[in-house]
Amino acid sequence: MRKRRRGVVGAWAVGALAAACALWAVADFVVAARADAPDERILAERPAGERGDVVELHRLLPDASDHVGRAVRVDGTVVGAGTAGGFFVRDLRDNVVFVGSAARPGAGTPVRVEGVLEPLPPAEETERLQEAGAAAVAGRDARLLRDVQVVARRGSAVAVMAG
Repeated sequence: MRKRRRGVVGAWAVGALAAACALWAVADFVVAARADAPDERILAERPAGERGDVVELHRLLPDASDHVGRAVRVDGTVVGAGTAGGFFVRDLRDNVVFVGSAARPGAGTPVRVEGVLEPLPPAEETERLQEAGAAAVAGRDARLLRDVQVVARRGSAVAVMAG
């Protein structure tokens, strides 16, 4: 009977040891996965325009407001008149977005803009549309991106492209 008892205790000990090793492996896997992920505190400390690579604006649609703070690029043509705070750009996919910039390229000028996607309050949006001429901005078959604007980066953020 003693031999049988030793065998049962030995089987339980081996089972407990195997379970402990399995738990240790899972814990090690979780810790390693956390170490590979970027630290959210580091991302939050970075300026908004540096949270990842520059992405083309149309890739963030249909609701660009979910991506406020992302660095974006817009290639398109200036539409409407320039306003006190910037101008409107219509991209090749007929999306129209307001660009907050000190630059004032004329209507019809092909541009490439790199900047940060930021919210555009409705009252300010209405004011900008009136200044630029809503009919000229929206045009036919264009989709106006509401509630967001691209704020151009300092320096050579607005580039006039060769036509």
